[in-house]
Amino acid sequence: MAKTTLDSILRDLRQLVEDEYERGHLEALRHVVDAIRQPGGRRGGRAGAGRRGRKAGGRVRARRGAARAFIERVLRQKAGASVPEIMSAASNPDERAVSISAIRFELYRGKKEKRYRNTKGRWSLPGSRRAKQA
Repeated sequence: MAKTTLDSILRDLRQLVEDEYERGHLEALRHVVDAIRQPGGRRGGRAGAGRRGRKAGGRVRARRGAARAFIERVLRQKAGASVPEIMSAASNPDERAVSISAIRFELYRGKKEKRYRNTKGRWSLPGSRRAKQA
C-alpha cells in the first residue's frame, strides 16, 4: 500500500512539474510576441527600439553624428565653453539625447584631429574654422 501511495505522489508531482514547465514556456513565448508587436519592439540586430529607441536603462539613444553637430553649434555661438556649459546648451530632443560621455569622447577625438582646441578646460573651434563659419 505504501508503494502505491508513493507512486501516486510521484506521478502527481511529475504532472505538476510538466504543467508548470509548459506554463513557463507559453509565458516566455507570449513575452516575445508582445515585444515584437510593440511599436518600440526589436527590429534588427540590436536589442532596443528602432533607430533612436530606448536603451536598457530607459535613456533615449542619440542618432549618429548628433554629438559633433551639437558641439559645433554650441562652439560657433560661444567660444571657450566647458563640457557642462555645452551640455546645458541643448535646445532640442536630439541634442538632449547626447550623453556627457559622447560629448567628451567627441571633444577628445576632435582635439586629436584638430577640429577642437582645449585651453584650461574651455573648448573652442580653431580660429580659422570659426572665422569661416561666422
